[in-house]
Amino acid sequence: MENEKHTIKKRRRSFRDGEPIKDLHILLSKDEHCKVKADAALAGHSISLHCKKLLFTGKVVARFSASELKAMRDLSGLSTNVNQIAKRLNVETDALTIAMAEDVICALKKILLEAQENKN
Repeated sequence: MENEKHTIKKRRRSFRDGEPIKDLHILLSKDEHCKVKADAALAGHSISLHCKKLLFTGKVVARFSASELKAMRDLSGLSTNVNQIAKRLNVETDALTIAMAEDVICALKKILLEAQENKN
């Protein structure tokens, strides 16, 4: 037993860009932790990254919601149609082109109303 070696388990250090990473521990209540976790998920971040952004910038901007992303895709598609119709109207004016323009205007109004309803 006298010759028995006692090994001490050393904690492995983590490095980033050659610099050791330091830990910062904070204590939160269960409710506070749930709120931070939910806010981080909404922003699309890990809890660690979310807290780091809050600590250094004072704010975190959340990503777009699914309905906002859908509205942006719809508007992007319609903008292509509007450009094509405008180009055609500059070349020729006929009933079909005017009807297409009216359809696009109606679709734009519908998307804007949906976006306003989702916002409220």
